[in-house]
Amino acid sequence: QMVLEYGIPKEKLVAGVPFYGVTKDNRRRQRLIQFVQEGLITEPAQNEVIYKGEKYVFDGQDNIRTKTRYAMEQGLKGMMSWDLATDLPLDDSKSLLKAMVEELRK
Repeated sequence: QMVLEYGIPKEKLVAGVPFYGVTKDNRRRQRLIQFVQEGLITEPAQNEVIYKGEKYVFDGQDNIRTKTRYAMEQGLKGMMSWDLATDLPLDDSKSLLKAMVEELRK
């Protein structure tokens, strides 16, 4: 929203979403797929896990859906993630890209 208020044309903006988690102090990152493989993500609304003794925050499926809706409502150019290898395969029900695509198709 701040970038839009600054005057960047919305049709030139692509919203980036992370497919990884970070520690609260932003010192460590971990791929979403790792949390799933460890059995730590149990619901679409989940946005934090304890992994190897540290709390990681991330955008779960519900947050990704909300951000996708926001991008569409604002008329932004699109959505992207830096590294799709941090997500699960598209046919996995916990995939963040799958949640994004499903929201775009509504």
